Amino acid sequence: MSPVNSPQPALIITGMHRSGTSLVTSLLQSAGLDVGREMLPANHGNPKGYFENQAFLEFHRQVLTAAGLSDVGWTLEDPIARLETGSAEHSSQLSVEQLTAQARQLVQENASMTRPWGWKDPRTTLFLDFWQHHLPQARFLLLYRAPWEVIDSLYRRGDAIFFRQPTFALTAWMHYNQKLLDFYTRFPERCFLASLEAIVKDVMDFTQALSQKLAIPLTSPDASLYDQTALVRSTANPQLPILMEHHFPAAIARYDQLNSVADLPAPAQQLDAADAIAQLPDWLLQSWSSRYHLKQLHRLLQSPSAEPQAILQQINLLKVRESQATARIAAMESSKFWQLRNLWFRLKGNPEG
Repeated sequence: MSPVNSPQPALIITGMHRSGTSLVTSLLQSAGLDVGREMLPANHGNPKGYFENQAFLEFHRQVLTAAGLSDVGWTLEDPIARLETGSAEHSSQLSVEQLTAQARQLVQENASMTRPWGWKDPRTTLFLDFWQHHLPQARFLLLYRAPWEVIDSLYRRGDAIFFRQPTFALTAWMHYNQKLLDFYTRFPERCFLASLEAIVKDVMDFTQALSQKLAIPLTSPDASLYDQTALVRSTANPQLPILMEHHFPAAIARYDQLNSVADLPAPAQQLDAADAIAQLPDWLLQSWSSRYHLKQLHRLLQSPSAEPQAILQQINLLKVRESQATARIAAMESSKFWQLRNLWFRLKGNPEG
């Protein structure tokens, strides 16, 4: 298939799942970007909507399935390469020639004649080379988020794969973000690499910088679309980045690499390692205890003779324990002893003042 020329600039938005691609796409839609009409509907995983053009979403799902891979994109393999080599079990169902013809039709049906257009799908990260070849005028917005934030969000969403293989959440984050880094290194003039944290810190500055670098005409976005309460952060648990730095240094190194080359890197984060480490015993014991309460609740739910009152009691107990832990940490942080203790750790870590 020969490359497709679109009448207006195309912006392809992608990044690892749970990296804020939906939020950023909603902001850019309000700034004049046409992201399609038939969208994937909202659900519990994204109550405000995914802002994913279903046509491109289904195309990526179809290719992944034909390649014998997870249609969500939970894979470390290249779907196009599997189809090209015939290594996929079901590859005969979709040839490379067929999928390229479908891609051409998708572009022709969705390209806007009057304003910048594009689509968002985290799976596009696995198809970056395919689209840059077949849509040579396209620009790419590559989004990333701290690994502990993405992993926390994936666990909260409850995908079954992460209950079976908890470490795969980190493996997937590493793979997707290496894809972004490799692509950005090869095509920096066609890409804008940005941290979600930096975007939400100043939506206007982000939009202007994106518009200027990639020559995409955009207006001011509707900043009210950003709901701080909807973007749940794990930084209420400062132990997470400290634990990741200690146990998964490769992930922190990759995150640092993203920040070092990004057009819009993450703001510098001030973490008090001594405080986080000191809180770690309470945090670990709380998690340990909650795990067994959840097991008890699961057994109750599985039991045909379970009394609703007993189930409710277990749920309330979990809520009480969570609020107690939160109150305990808040009280410790506000106490004079805790403040003196923090000062001691700072002085100990920096004896010269």
